[in-house]
Amino acid sequence: MRWLWIVTGFLAFGANAENLLKNGSFEVVSSGAPSDWSVFVEPKDGAASFFDQRVAKEGSSSVKLSLDSPYIEDPANNWSQNVLADVRGKHLRLKGNIKTDNASEAAIWVQCYSKSPLKLLLQESTSSRGLLTGTNDWTPVEVDFTAPADTDFVVARCVLRFRGVAWFDDISLEAEAAPASTPAPALPKPAAAKDAPVLKMPTPPSMPDLPDLPASASAKPADLKAAVSDELLRATEEMRKVNWQLRQSNAAMSKQLEELRAQVESLKRQVAETNAAAKVLKEEQSKPVEREKAVEVPPPPLIPDEDTAAP
Repeated sequence: MRWLWIVTGFLAFGANAENLLKNGSFEVVSSGAPSDWSVFVEPKDGAASFFDQRVAKEGSSSVKLSLDSPYIEDPANNWSQNVLADVRGKHLRLKGNIKTDNASEAAIWVQCYSKSPLKLLLQESTSSRGLLTGTNDWTPVEVDFTAPADTDFVVARCVLRFRGVAWFDDISLEAEAAPASTPAPALPKPAAAKDAPVLKMPTPPSMPDLPDLPASASAKPADLKAAVSDELLRATEEMRKVNWQLRQSNAAMSKQLEELRAQVESLKRQVAETNAAAKVLKEEQSKPVEREKAVEVPPPPLIPDEDTAAP
């Protein structure tokens, strides 16, 4: 019965869901790269990203990340896409397929941000359902969660951590459609007391404003696309600043941990030296005390009797 409930819930989610990601199969190409996706790779030897048109789960293309030497800082090397749709309070499901070659960890992340102030509200990873590591053929991964009520935009990331090679394909972020609701019947309005102040409900939070578009009805789709692209670039730049701050914070924390570790080792040595000294002192105290013996004075030599002494 429990499995029937899970399957029924999954089918219901799929029936009422929409994919918020664009070009999740990486088949649409622009200037030699997959459209609607950005890539971040730490500039270091052995770190690289690829638009792979030879390896794919579906279609003919995928994206690839490669790391020869360990890279432990966050944000990890990743392909990402910003989602500006209104997902506040909605149930979301992130899905995709990953292929790995000697990878330390490959996953798909989703991050929910508020805009003012810019703040990371929630981060979920497909690794929470099971760590994908080593060498694997195409493996489906997913994670589901509820977006915080003050989410302004979402970022999906295809992530490779530490080292190895990983391919990503067929990525989707689905939002459960809000169920249709019947308006509640109007309740009779109570008689207002004389001179009672009129109370107004607070205005709910709104999505970030998009750039001003031409007011004419003849506005071209290219104008809308350019304006949205500018908004995405600005949001990406803000997130890069946040990620830089996170890296600095992580570096400071790592330094503090090293200092604490050195202090702990010093305390361990002091405790060991104190224990050794206490052990020696205890052994010295447990030895029997040797008391000093009285000095034995030899008897005086015999004195000859005067009467018997020889002349």
